[in-house]
Amino acid sequence: MSSVNSMHPSIKKYWLLLLGAFIIVSLTACMPKMSSKEDSLTVYNNENTRILYTTNKAKVTKLSQLISKSDTNAAKIVMPKNSKLKYRYVLHQKVHDVNINVYVYKNTHNIKMTNIPVLKTIYYRLSPSDYRKMSQPKTYLN
Repeated sequence: MSSVNSMHPSIKKYWLLLLGAFIIVSLTACMPKMSSKEDSLTVYNNENTRILYTTNKAKVTKLSQLISKSDTNAAKIVMPKNSKLKYRYVLHQKVHDVNINVYVYKNTHNIKMTNIPVLKTIYYRLSPSDYRKMSQPKTYLN
């Protein structure tokens, strides 16, 4: 009988092994997901063709700062119903693994930002000079 017990692990050891595997799998699933990508900026034209891509931190920061200083009083901003897309900027943020979309339109200085954590969608009003910058991404992000 003792030879049978020595060949097969005890039930207690089996359950401890199973419990340990379950804990490892559970802890791995709870770990924060880290994106392998870098912070980046991609710009698409109104036909959804990529016209610019950069991972240059200074350029990504330059655009982020321009947007963050804009008028964020969304209650007063009304997007014209006939808004025509000019550019879509996609800011990829590595830390939160999120892609924030920024829409620049041809016939308004208002921009729309989507996919923002917690806030989801917000609107900004750009100054005339900031609008010119965002309307010329290749020149501005040079």
